[in-house]
Amino acid sequence: MNRYRQNRCGYMLALLLVGCGGQPATTSEATATNSSGDGSGTATAGESSTTSQTSEATNTGTMGEGTSSETSDSSETGGSDSTAGTTEGSTTIDFVSNPDMGEPGCTSILLEGECPEGQKCMPYANDGGSAWNAVECFDIMGDGMAEEPCSVVDNGVSGMDTCAPGHMCWNVDPETLMGECVAFCKGTTENLYCEQEGYECIAASEPDVLALCLFPCSPILQDCQEGEGCYPANNSYSCAPVSVAEGEGLAGDPCEFINGCQPGLACMQGQLVPDCMSEYCCAPFCELDNPACENPEATCRPVWEQSQVWPNAGFCGVMP
Repeated sequence: MNRYRQNRCGYMLALLLVGCGGQPATTSEATATNSSGDGSGTATAGESSTTSQTSEATNTGTMGEGTSSETSDSSETGGSDSTAGTTEGSTTIDFVSNPDMGEPGCTSILLEGECPEGQKCMPYANDGGSAWNAVECFDIMGDGMAEEPCSVVDNGVSGMDTCAPGHMCWNVDPETLMGECVAFCKGTTENLYCEQEGYECIAASEPDVLALCLFPCSPILQDCQEGEGCYPANNSYSCAPVSVAEGEGLAGDPCEFINGCQPGLACMQGQLVPDCMSEYCCAPFCELDNPACENPEATCRPVWEQSQVWPNAGFCGVMP
């Protein structure tokens, strides 16, 4: 599944999302692809990815090619293969938590009617980690719809919240355990969509586990709320809590999660980032129609080869 870290529990999709919990974030196997080299690489912010959160992170989502996820230590971004329609890189996200086991009975958040009456199918971390990596049936504890406030039990990846069926609590504050309900994507793993106008489906590499409808942000304007950054996820961009401390996650610094860079930077494949000594490093965003990069070795390259969301967005990188 993918990796995606947040400062508040509940956001991580594009790379890997991390949920809210008291343990270090773990990463799932999903990834989302960004423009980086030959398109084969995956990073904690890569190909199709899931989201993870940590106890200091918020729930949000960004995962693979059309998905997102959340974790407590770190958003979330797609079910289908995200290599197509992106430049040569990839990213991933994770969520962190230590949830109670749910009752068995469902196989996908995309399917309805799999759980007994009074329960709903929810993603959660079944290994005590920080990433959503499984689904189970949990008791319905509320009727919160998209954009309405919600609360969780224990942490952001426990699978227990006050949202209605077909929704989950996202961007969870690890201290108050409060967040906002977001809707699951609709359709099949091959054809995911959102019923809410203006929202994008951000899915993990395993969309049956995590695929969320999130509102896209601007990587250039960085129009997310305080403490969050706008990061690449599933051919789009989503807000996620910044999972690194001040002074870390700067241009050229190594990164493991999509939200492992400061706002205004993206976690990209290392071979595309000047002076990068790691598999993935932070690179500044830039505008393709005004390609200015501080590093003279870098040029402004598209983040995604094909994207209808902020197609003018690029990152300062080099040829592999």
